Amino acid sequence: TLTNAILVLAIQECGNEDTAYLFTEGEETGLTGMRNFMNTIYKDFKEKPFFVNLDVTNEFFNQKHISVEFDYPNFDICKQIFKLNPESGYTHIRFTDDTSAIINGGGNGFSFCIPTDKYCHTYDSNTRLSSLEPYYNGVVSLIKNVDFSNYVHDMKTLETKQIIVYSF
Repeated sequence: TLTNAILVLAIQECGNEDTAYLFTEGEETGLTGMRNFMNTIYKDFKEKPFFVNLDVTNEFFNQKHISVEFDYPNFDICKQIFKLNPESGYTHIRFTDDTSAIINGGGNGFSFCIPTDKYCHTYDSNTRLSSLEPYYNGVVSLIKNVDFSNYVHDMKTLETKQIIVYSF
């Protein structure tokens, strides 16, 4: 998929030793890959990782290059993402995706999405070419720069189409 191709390029650029990359299948058939991971391998982790699910969404197609879908948001993480990726929009409207399996399996994470023009899980859905580079740069910045180590759910919600604004 598009997000996998972007991640492979980002891995080549970053090669971060502190980051594990998990490729799953079966999102469209009941999240089978991520559910299997959460029910088996994840249970053996002593230190629970923070997950970033790369996906597509139909949120913000004409407004933003990136949509961050965060069920249990953390202000510090959102602030870091916005500082590094001002082209991001934040929403609490999230399709069932691998983040659902992560949350339901006891993990923490969010979806980092590239907007599409139609319902996101169809073969006739498109993204804007102008979104590819900002999305790629966003993925690289997540790998290189965002600190997920102190995650605590400390915000009630992120409102649809509302940007977190703050001063640096």
